[in-house]
Amino acid sequence: VLLSPASQKLFYTDPTEALVNFTWKVESGYESPILEISRSPNFQMTFFSEQVNGNQTTVSLKEGTFYWRVKVKNKNGKETSETNKLFVSKLEP
Repeated sequence: VLLSPASQKLFYTDPTEALVNFTWKVESGYESPILEISRSPNFQMTFFSEQVNGNQTTVSLKEGTFYWRVKVKNKNGKETSETNKLFVSKLEP
């Protein structure tokens, strides 16, 4: 279950990147969460894909639109969470 950032969340760069904290909940019976971040909604090209210990991590993102999801494993195989969308934009003076 994805917790934050919520879908459609807007972040501002400081000055060229934004530190985005990703959090999720892993249901009982699931393990080995892999955070995936992509610029495409179907994740054809993954910008970030790493197994994360625990239920949160921080990633530095440049300006653009990103999609994120979490993959977990259980005894029956892998499952993928829903996908959330976020935006990173320059803060104009």
